[in-house]
Amino acid sequence: MKEVFYLAAIIIILLVFLYLHNTQSSNNNLKKRIINFFEEMGYKYQPPEPIRSKSYGPNNDYYIYSTAQVQKENTVMIQPIFRKEDQGSANPFQLSKFTMISTRSEKNMGEKVDISIKFMRDFCGIDMGKIGCVSISGNNRFGFEGIENYIGQLEYGGINKKNIYIRNADEAVKEGAGDGFWKDPDFSEHNGWSISFYYQLENGANIADYKNYNKWLEVGEILEHEISFGLERIKYVMGKN
Repeated sequence: MKEVFYLAAIIIILLVFLYLHNTQSSNNNLKKRIINFFEEMGYKYQPPEPIRSKSYGPNNDYYIYSTAQVQKENTVMIQPIFRKEDQGSANPFQLSKFTMISTRSEKNMGEKVDISIKFMRDFCGIDMGKIGCVSISGNNRFGFEGIENYIGQLEYGGINKKNIYIRNADEAVKEGAGDGFWKDPDFSEHNGWSISFYYQLENGANIADYKNYNKWLEVGEILEHEISFGLERIKYVMGKN
């Protein structure tokens, strides 16, 4: 009887090992494919590195939620991230440890929109009819360009106009969490307007309800100097298409 128990335990351990090995291999293969995609878009791969932050203490080596201080121009990084404020979040998609795909360049916003659409539609195979956008109006007192100039381009890429939500800029700037304006608590020089991309989890969901994580899942964002996507969220969405 003991022999049967030990044999079963060994088999279970082997199965777990094979699962973890295959998962790691799959993750590595996906990362390589992502790097190849962005290299074809004109970005050179830059290996990830820790980012120090004053809000995490003067001597930490965490990979915090920003690549602005370490990422070079015209590069793509796939960066492990730790964001302590997300620990214990009720949102099952709000991971405190996750992986961020980020590019940094001086490409104009139109080019960034085009690359982001190609990544979601052509590389990830996402149904663009399920993608929503959240940003701010160009009619604001801050001098931000706003999303109006890119609505036609977004529609051409397959995003339905009814899924484009234009926020009040005052509200977005006050919140500072993206979705029109990103305010970095550590690197204020990198604050600026943004366009966020959301994936529709509930059929027929109104993009005005983008904060409801049962209806919409944020997958990426364009800022004035970068494009970023969450790897785990992109994998999840790819699995649904």
